[in-house]
Amino acid sequence: MKKVLSVILCAALLVTSAVFASAQTASEDYPVVLVGGFSSSQLIMRNEDGTERKVWMFDAAFVDEQTEYTLWDFFLSLLKLAVNSPADLQRVAKPAIDAVAGVLATDASGNSVNDIYPQLEPTAESARYSGLDESSRIFTNLAEYLDLDNTFLLGADFRLDVLHNVERLELLIDDVLRVTGAQKVNIFSQSYGGQIVAAYLSKNADTVGEKVNNVMMTCPAIGGASLAYDFLTGDMNFDEETILEFVEYGFGIESDAHLLLDSDPLEIIDRFVDTVIGDVTANIGTWPSFWDFVPYGQYKELIEEKLDPVANKELIDRTTYFHETYMKNFGVDLRRALDNGVNISILAGSGTPSVTGSLVNSDGIIPVSGATGATPAPWGQRYSDGYKTLDTDCADPKHNHLSPSMEIDASTCYLPENTWIVEKYYHGQEKVDDFTRSLVLRQLLSDAPLRDVHESKAYPQFHAAASRSLAVHAKFDVSEEGRLTSRDQALVVKNTSNSAVSITSVRAKGADIRFDYSDTILMPGEQRRIPLYGTLPGKSLVPVTVTVSYANIGVSTLTPVGSRDFDFLLMNGEAPEYDASSPYTALSRISPTLSSVKGFAALLNVLGRIVLRIQRIIRRLSELFAR
Repeated sequence: MKKVLSVILCAALLVTSAVFASAQTASEDYPVVLVGGFSSSQLIMRNEDGTERKVWMFDAAFVDEQTEYTLWDFFLSLLKLAVNSPADLQRVAKPAIDAVAGVLATDASGNSVNDIYPQLEPTAESARYSGLDESSRIFTNLAEYLDLDNTFLLGADFRLDVLHNVERLELLIDDVLRVTGAQKVNIFSQSYGGQIVAAYLSKNADTVGEKVNNVMMTCPAIGGASLAYDFLTGDMNFDEETILEFVEYGFGIESDAHLLLDSDPLEIIDRFVDTVIGDVTANIGTWPSFWDFVPYGQYKELIEEKLDPVANKELIDRTTYFHETYMKNFGVDLRRALDNGVNISILAGSGTPSVTGSLVNSDGIIPVSGATGATPAPWGQRYSDGYKTLDTDCADPKHNHLSPSMEIDASTCYLPENTWIVEKYYHGQEKVDDFTRSLVLRQLLSDAPLRDVHESKAYPQFHAAASRSLAVHAKFDVSEEGRLTSRDQALVVKNTSNSAVSITSVRAKGADIRFDYSDTILMPGEQRRIPLYGTLPGKSLVPVTVTVSYANIGVSTLTPVGSRDFDFLLMNGEAPEYDASSPYTALSRISPTLSSVKGFAALLNVLGRIVLRIQRIIRRLSELFAR
């Protein structure tokens, strides 16, 4: 049982760790303060006899003491669950859930039942990265480019309310400045850590520039996360295809294994969650952090539905204060902090539904609206042709904050000029794409971070991720990435995979243009200009989709052929009149989307690989007997 729990917990923690693989010039001698994601801090419990034990990132012995069932029992219960018999799984899982979640429980007021505290104290001596043991170190590869004696990690009690952890961050920063003698610190945060840092900046907006230089927030849960709402309501229907695509992206797996789940979803995952979620929420359903995670527009209704106004009054008061004082005003407060000298950068992902089943535009975990304040169209739709951005936080007519796919209006971001949005950038996966990796390092460590999204053509506000799992990347040769104008003469296609690819077709929808892609074979990392022919429409604020199809060469993958759609916003004349009475248009793609087509192609490939292996075995046996 402990092995299963460890796998589940490690999978959850994958979304809170960042990995990087290239260096960047560090800014002066400013210390760096790291603020990790949800569940990334180790927690210690003090027993009544004064002894202590670790209760998060727990020791295996802890589970052994509490769990009477074996791994074999667990697998037998899963087999019974597969035929829709959940009782046995509940019998096996409940002791393990109580052993972990029960110890970490909070009472009706949101206060810890046990005497639990983060292993790292909010002091420079305790939090100095060079002095941490291996089990406490997160962001390990980012740390490769930092002075570890001048880097400090916040220990947060992720169960408690955000403002509790803001106080710990304030103490840590003050002590780091005192001990190091530095004038300011740089801050890197991720996910839940982004909500802590945003609240810290908001609380101290008028004076924070005296202590903080650069702030880089990646996939931050500034405005909450839909998965918290899904968890607290118990309405979690995991999107297995998105989960597997998430894994492919993070590990650079060049396959389309996730496509098979499109036609054969693993309903057993949802059955598992449905079976155990009641026991989980009974223990941790009053964690204040979960309630602070609920998006502003949903928390009041959820409080009325799930919390008792008398028994849970203290918890309700605290989360209401956070939502009304901070979450509601993050845009105004972060702008004040920026105006008072803090270089704030936000990096978020888009183009993926939530892994818990919510159809919201997200990075798989955090909705783009919660991470940035942007206003997305409903899932599966885009804004109609000629759409004018709302311009609530940026009214500069020279700035176009509409995403290439016309799905996201970034003019409403907390900080429209300091927010980058990457399509198909999955939660916590900055390492995978050169763009996201180098942007993070530059904005965190550089003496001269980009002041806004317009400063460098190399770092446009909108970017299509270029990971190994996505195989190819494309943009036009002259215009900013994601834009198309009459100045463009070619499509620049890059092979981002680890194998050679042959471009088998390039097609456009929304413009009468063609591409000369004949004999285009790209080695890993190679890019090529593919000339375009035809005439662009004299229009602006309409989308053009280009589909690049390819075949892997010399590498055995599940589906050796694939395609990827790239969205471009046409900016080539007058915009059509926007029809406010019909604000949205269904998204249209060229790529085949029928799961039967995908599954059939994958099946043929698998059968072909089996035949090839049999041939190799026969050939090898023949060679052996011929000796």
